[in-house]
Amino acid sequence: MFRGAVRPSAPETSHAAAKAIAACAGELCQRVHRYIDAQGEHGATDHESQAALGLLMQTQVPRRNALAAAGFVVWSGRFRPTPSGRRARVWVTPRNLKAEGGAR
Repeated sequence: MFRGAVRPSAPETSHAAAKAIAACAGELCQRVHRYIDAQGEHGATDHESQAALGLLMQTQVPRRNALAAAGFVVWSGRFRPTPSGRRARVWVTPRNLKAEGGAR
């Protein structure tokens, strides 16, 4: 269902990492999807997903990107602050998208 992609110009280490994770990328996408869906209308930021699932940013963000590209998660139109105070997008599953939020 989900695939990771590495730019042809990416370093050799990126290609090696992509091969190593290819077998479990589907499972990781499913974990990220289940977590975001379980948050309901509240949704989840990338940081919240990473903390809850024990995933590094480099692992979680590509999975969420794949989910978004496939339409399994959408931006809620809302932001929440990260621990450092920066604005982070709040992601939800389409069934939990509030009408007033609206994906952009």
